[in-house]
Amino acid sequence: EAKSKRKMTLADLRPQNKEMFVGVDLIKPNLKEGKEMTGHEDIEKVGKALIRYFNADVMLTRGGDGISVFMREEKLHHYISGKKIKVFDVSGAGDTAIAVVALGLASRLDVYSSAVLANIASSIVVQKPGTATLSLEELISAL
Repeated sequence: EAKSKRKMTLADLRPQNKEMFVGVDLIKPNLKEGKEMTGHEDIEKVGKALIRYFNADVMLTRGGDGISVFMREEKLHHYISGKKIKVFDVSGAGDTAIAVVALGLASRLDVYSSAVLANIASSIVVQKPGTATLSLEELISAL
């Protein structure tokens, strides 16, 4: 339905239901899930295999090691390094990442720039206890 209305679609999916998301614009599995879905260990192979399977841009979250972005049009791997921070709770970090990427793309940022923002945003929420929120002021301050 979204595609018929020319709406961008993003998915934070799980390996067991991956077939439901073929054709979305961007997927955001974590690295462990990406490896599980592709059977590859090498991050380059994981990213390329996910692009082929989903025909989508790929943003692999890597925990404290940052984010890898694979863009289907460029066929390049962009690595956004993580920051050394004190992690309190990782709950909701992936949800924050996909939400901030969606906001970035809706604001007409490219995938890479949106992923940079997502990386910063996620590093903020993991420093808080429990599933935490991110304020605009926190994101601006981190920038």
